[in-house]
Amino acid sequence: MPLCPNVEKLELVGVNKELRVLTAVRLKTMRGDIGGLISLPTDCLRGLTSLTMCGDIGGLISLPTDCLRGLTDLTIEHDPKLLDLSSLAEVFRSLSSLESLQIHDCNGLRSLHGGLEHLSSLKKMTISKCEQLDLSAEDKEIGMPWKALKGLQSLELRSLPKVKTLPEGIRFLTSLKRLVINECSGLTERCRGPNGDDWPKIQHIPVVDVWDWG
Repeated sequence: MPLCPNVEKLELVGVNKELRVLTAVRLKTMRGDIGGLISLPTDCLRGLTSLTMCGDIGGLISLPTDCLRGLTDLTIEHDPKLLDLSSLAEVFRSLSSLESLQIHDCNGLRSLHGGLEHLSSLKKMTISKCEQLDLSAEDKEIGMPWKALKGLQSLELRSLPKVKTLPEGIRFLTSLKRLVINECSGLTERCRGPNGDDWPKIQHIPVVDVWDWG
């Protein structure tokens, strides 16, 4: 890659092993897959604040933790092998500055257990198009991982067909100002006040937006 010391945003998807990025580059925003991350010297990543990880999360797990401490925005998408968040627990422990997390189109994801409890600075979370996700699994340990998300202000749940009820831990999100539930047919009626079965869990939230195209 030619010398471009002022580059702050980079997208690397489907790259091969011949790519070389000079350490003079200091990235703030990156979107890429495992090949893109492996091709980058760690010096390029130490100023990273926004990362979109496409496909296999192995590249994220393999990064030195000092490359992640300044990350404020993380998106994980298109990884069918991601079953829960336990494989990301060590990574999440390093994300002390993370404010926004998006998980999109990870159709093998069945549970959020195993990592969220480490994201104490999180303010916004969006989970979308994860066809196997079942949030009732989180109630095996009451309140976990939600208890740790004391600063969460916005939660969006979109296109999650297997989510039939909200976890009890939602009650612990006392800072939550906005809840969006879109295209989650099992939740539509349950989350409408004042008589929905899940309404007591979310009635403390100022803005609750529940809708379904159907």
